[in-house]
This record gives sequence, structure tokens and C-alpha cells, in this order.
Amino acid sequence: MPTLNELYSKYGQDGLVVLGVHSDPDTAQGLKAVSELKIAYPVAFDGGKLMDAVGGQAFPTLLLVDRKGILRVFDVPEDQLDKAVTRLLSEKAD
Repeated sequence: MPTLNELYSKYGQDGLVVLGVHSDPDTAQGLKAVSELKIAYPVAFDGGKLMDAVGGQAFPTLLLVDRKGILRVFDVPEDQLDKAVTRLLSEKAD
């Protein structure tokens, strides 16, 4: 999660929105993790619905949605995340 905090801080002013989705039904555990990991971006709790919908298998599953709301990158590796975010932020919304 430190990588996502860094991206949120670095690109938030450029239009990047980071939203964490805690997919475990145990909301209390999720709130504890948000606190312990010092997550700076918003986190929603959905009980696993998003992971089921997108077929995610691992945590975290990183999805990138462009300015038009289109899912463009599914499960991007963390070491490629900055490059993928930069590329999408450089595109115009039209």
C-alpha cells in the first residue's frame, strides 16, 4: 500500500483518483488494516463483490480506469504501476 499512497500524493493534483476496495466480509479487520497501513486514500468495503465481478484472484488487484471511465488495465504489476498511471494521465478526456 505504500506505493498507492505515493501515487496518490504524486498524481492526485493531476487527476488521479485512488480508491481502495476492501473485499473481505470482515469490515472491522479492514478498518484495522487501513489504520495500521496508514492508507491515505479512500477505502470502500464491499464484502467481495468487486473481486467477484472482475475475477480478481490476488490482493491487491490493481485496476486502472481512464478519464472516460473505461477499465484500461487489469491487475497491473506494482513495478509497472507508475508508468501505466503516467500514460493514462497524459491522455485527454475529450
